[in-house]
Amino acid sequence: MPARKYSGEEARRILGDVPQEKRFWSHDGCIYSNLRDMANCLGHISDADFTYHANPEKNDYANWVALVVGDDTLARQLKSNPTRPAALRAVSQRVRFLESKLSPPQRVRHPPKGPGKASPPKARSPRKG
Repeated sequence: MPARKYSGEEARRILGDVPQEKRFWSHDGCIYSNLRDMANCLGHISDADFTYHANPEKNDYANWVALVVGDDTLARQLKSNPTRPAALRAVSQRVRFLESKLSPPQRVRHPPKGPGKASPPKARSPRKG
């Protein structure tokens, strides 16, 4: 199956905050409002707290990502890699991928900092002709 293409709008939706009543409340007290929160918390959660949510009987992470966040691709990855390091890697990579689909920020040109950093405009040489 060919790789799916994501629009900036779809990436923004997946990366955005979920409604307050649908946030993920982790066993260790961390609250996820979006995938960035999830990646941050997975970097600090204990393996025991992770296993509380992802074990042979259930995978709360994959379910939340599929049903609330709406990212079936990441949900499948979380189901197939039920360890904390693998989940952290999958979520972090997914966030980076989706962020790459967002419009690049406008670049603002700033004048050089400090005295003597700006060079005067070059004088044009007279045209021969």
